[in-house]
Amino acid sequence: MTGFEVEHPSGAPSFAVRLEYHGKIIADSGDTQWTDALTRAADGADLFAVEAYFFGLYQSAPYQGVTEMLGRLRDGARLFAVRSKVTANAERILQVLALRSYFDIMIESSPEDMLSDKADALETILEEGNIDANSTAMVGDYAHEVLAGKRNGVFTIGVTYGYGTTLELKRSGADQICDSPAGVTEFVRGK
Repeated sequence: MTGFEVEHPSGAPSFAVRLEYHGKIIADSGDTQWTDALTRAADGADLFAVEAYFFGLYQSAPYQGVTEMLGRLRDGARLFAVRSKVTANAERILQVLALRSYFDIMIESSPEDMLSDKADALETILEEGNIDANSTAMVGDYAHEVLAGKRNGVFTIGVTYGYGTTLELKRSGADQICDSPAGVTEFVRGK
């Protein structure tokens, strides 16, 4: 196995790896932005797994209907984006996808802060924004987002058009499950 130092956007140490075994070569980019070290790691590889975060940013688009959903929900409500991971580029993603203007606040972790748990980040928004948990909904596609809402006494909406599964959302106790952005809008506006 060979490691290649790559460039994580946060400045944290990160490595691409290359494994040669029985005449086959498998390489993985690790969590990185573009760097020439990737070409050395991938050279002649039978399989090269690449973190697509930066490579596909400008080719990506929001899920169909998400922009419309945010516009409808924004009318009469405050929207917040909560990121619990250290993601130096979450603002950039929302800007590139033309979604940033829908959110009043975006809160995310940095290497120095303690918001490594989405529930902690949500609690911070509720406290700092003087927001009543009983008039709030947490929308997410993973169990940890549902659990963050539950821990803070917030109504939870699990969405199946993301990365999580319906089973995961049900097991985590989502109060409502929606299969489309339009379904979220209809549910919230109907409440």
